[in-house]
Amino acid sequence: MPAPRQLVTLAFKELLGRHPSMKVYSGFIPDTPALPLAVLNSIDGGRYDGPPLVAPDADAWYVYQVDVVGSRMDQVEKGRDELRELVLGRDREGAFLHDLEVVPGFVWADRLPSDTPGGVDVEKAPSGTIFTASHRYTLALTPSN
Repeated sequence: MPAPRQLVTLAFKELLGRHPSMKVYSGFIPDTPALPLAVLNSIDGGRYDGPPLVAPDADAWYVYQVDVVGSRMDQVEKGRDELRELVLGRDREGAFLHDLEVVPGFVWADRLPSDTPGGVDVEKAPSGTIFTASHRYTLALTPSN
């Protein structure tokens, strides 16, 4: 069986949560959060590879979207870039700079950008202008046996 999505989400949220000045939410946002902030969303996409899904050695690819929300465009672009480096940054040998927590029974096979970063969305709200910049990532796991 593939890795439980909830454990993958928790590991990814923990990695994103290492950003020194941005709170990461998933599932909810408080009524009056401090900006900037990031929102982790588990979205459709991904795939299963290898033997049939019920086999113990099936690989799983999960897709997530991370939205950075702020009060200025430069703020959300910078936040998106910093989170992208946290997720995808590698050293000279090609190893990831920041480890993801282990999902029991699985090893991380890869993490990839799912698309190129889009532009910045602008929305007028009663409390002021809100800017949002998004990026999608694919996380791949394979059984550790």
